[in-house]
Amino acid sequence: MNYSEAVAFLDTDETILISTHRNADGDGIGAILALREVIDRMGRRCRIVISDERVNRKFSFLSGFDQIESIGSLSDQTRFDRAIFVDTPSFHVRRVGDVVELLNEGARVLVVDHHSGHDDEGDVRLVDPLASAASELVFRLIQEAGIEVTAEVATQIYAGIAFDTKLFKFSHPDRALKVCAELADLGADPQEIADALFAHESFETIKTLGAALSSLELHMEGRVSTLVVDHAVYAMGGDLDYVVDYATAVEGV
Repeated sequence: MNYSEAVAFLDTDETILISTHRNADGDGIGAILALREVIDRMGRRCRIVISDERVNRKFSFLSGFDQIESIGSLSDQTRFDRAIFVDTPSFHVRRVGDVVELLNEGARVLVVDHHSGHDDEGDVRLVDPLASAASELVFRLIQEAGIEVTAEVATQIYAGIAFDTKLFKFSHPDRALKVCAELADLGADPQEIADALFAHESFETIKTLGAALSSLELHMEGRVSTLVVDHAVYAMGGDLDYVVDYATAVEGV
């Protein structure tokens, strides 16, 4: 893991593609928005393009949300020689969708993730399985670049960490708390972010939850729970991260 090499990757006259995995979640969204802000402030060019047809409006309170483009709505045939994939250990089509088709042959790729993958893809890899979230790594990358962390960027990164750790319950919460304390000092509002991420859900999500929970079953003496989201339920458009949280909340699982 080499932060200086990752900073050097950003220093280019080429337009950088920024993307994340399919079914983009709070960590992926927070991280790519923070990267966009920083690249803009470095005087470089970038575009955020993801494979999802629509982005969860839950994250619309984050600065730059309206700059996220869906590959299905692109009106041009832009191709990229440089790209950053965040919150995914690889950029196979099964992980990032058709966005990978926007890369020219020989394109250079930076991978930023807190999951260890089986494939060492990417020309530059910023991967730390002990990090709380990919957003945490983006925060350290920004600091390494010597770019001021504004309140907007601090909010994007805090939101990514808070979402992925479910408010510091999972994924190295001790490390997450320390990082988020720094972000709060830089202008992130913990209460406002927690409210935006967890206090409200869309009608579609609640309907999806109801349909999914009707299939909830326990296995292996109550240690494993399963639920089914078929194509019809998926088409309701709900947030599946929210649904999974209920399956893991069953006592004994």
